[in-house]
Amino acid sequence: MVDILTNKNLSREDQVRELQETVDNLGKFVSSVQSSEFKGKIVETKTYDEIIENELKKLDVENLTRHVHFLTLFLPEQFLKRGADQRLIDQLNFDDVVKSHRAEQWSFSCKLSQSLSIFQMILRKFVKYDSFFCL
Repeated sequence: MVDILTNKNLSREDQVRELQETVDNLGKFVSSVQSSEFKGKIVETKTYDEIIENELKKLDVENLTRHVHFLTLFLPEQFLKRGADQRLIDQLNFDDVVKSHRAEQWSFSCKLSQSLSIFQMILRKFVKYDSFFCL
């Protein structure tokens, strides 16, 4: 009788171990499924993040191009030309500024040139403004 109870007890222990192993395997399977779903959601959110970021960059580019267009309406053409600002540096040196009246002449000519270019810019602005809204 003791042998029979011992055998039954051993068989029950084996069944308990097998059930524990299946529960552990199912737990691992469930955790792997959950982790794969979680990884899928992470990839999906990253993709949405990239899409939204690209759309924001497109909007920024559109706004910047519109801003540049409006700036070109108000700036003179010489502003966009290359090397227009460096010409004065080659012509004016330290001796002209310190020792002679040439500095005053340069100052007057620069102010006159600036006033004329501002006047020219205003005229072009009105021409561009008028042509911009007539389209």
